[in-house]
Amino acid sequence: MKVLEYELKSKIEVFSVDNELIGNSTLMDFNDNALFISAPMLNGIVRNLKQGSELKIVYYTKKKIYGFYSVIISEVIDNIVLYGIDTPKEFSVVQRRKFVRVPVILEMKYLALEQNETFSSDLIMYEDIERHYGKRIKNCMAVDLCGEGVGMVVKEELKMNDRLIIVIENSQINVVVVGKVRRKERLKNSEYSYRLGVQFIDIGNVVKEKIIQYVFKKMRNQLKSYSK
Repeated sequence: MKVLEYELKSKIEVFSVDNELIGNSTLMDFNDNALFISAPMLNGIVRNLKQGSELKIVYYTKKKIYGFYSVIISEVIDNIVLYGIDTPKEFSVVQRRKFVRVPVILEMKYLALEQNETFSSDLIMYEDIERHYGKRIKNCMAVDLCGEGVGMVVKEELKMNDRLIIVIENSQINVVVVGKVRRKERLKNSEYSYRLGVQFIDIGNVVKEKIIQYVFKKMRNQLKSYSK
């Protein structure tokens, strides 16, 4: 089994499981059971974490970047706040580009699958989805997007870990993906009632690459508009 080697003072990026950046951190210490990281910061603000929270960690070494899932198992307060996260049993080399998230305003459609309901991978076009599921399909709006997930706003309340079929279809991108609700926030004074963080699951490489290419195209267009 491969073992991940740890280097103190290495950079760590802390994400939610639906790939929203929580903040930047540093590896301060480790033992056989836990890694101890500094409290993550984002835009100069310290982000507090809760014990038991699931995280996605991007860990930078001198040679490679690694990614793994972990859970906060302790909080240590000495001169600084340290969070203990579970030592990863599995990890992978990260292609950093799939985590790049871009703000969007993108109309989408979705439907929530029942608990034991299966989804056929043969339904790859919106017409197939519409014919199969009919009135269960609802409108929503994407507010950010990356190769690993989407932030979206909806009018109905959904449960954590609900599985969604999501249809992204316009002149630039046409994909159908399955996602799982990982984060939920109630909205006020909005046309929509909830903002969701959705992690894509069982997404093929071809579909993921289409989304990543769309994200980078949007980023280039935004940079061009900012520079004018």
